[in-house]
Amino acid sequence: MSVLSDVTEKKALKIITKMVIDFEELNNLNMTKIDAFEATQAKNLLRGIVESAGYEIYYDNKRKPIF
Repeated sequence: MSVLSDVTEKKALKIITKMVIDFEELNNLNMTKIDAFEATQAKNLLRGIVESAGYEIYYDNKRKPIF
């Protein structure tokens, strides 16, 4: 069970950022149209959490997240 707060802590945002990166790796794998659509929706929802906290996900040259 999670602890609810008025602000999402930075550690949670870092974990979510890593999850967004993991979802992007799905682009190189075969998936059904429905699975790809739902995975994209999940990735966009997670990205929205990071952005609503006032952050953006940036990448270095090796596609690693910079947070």
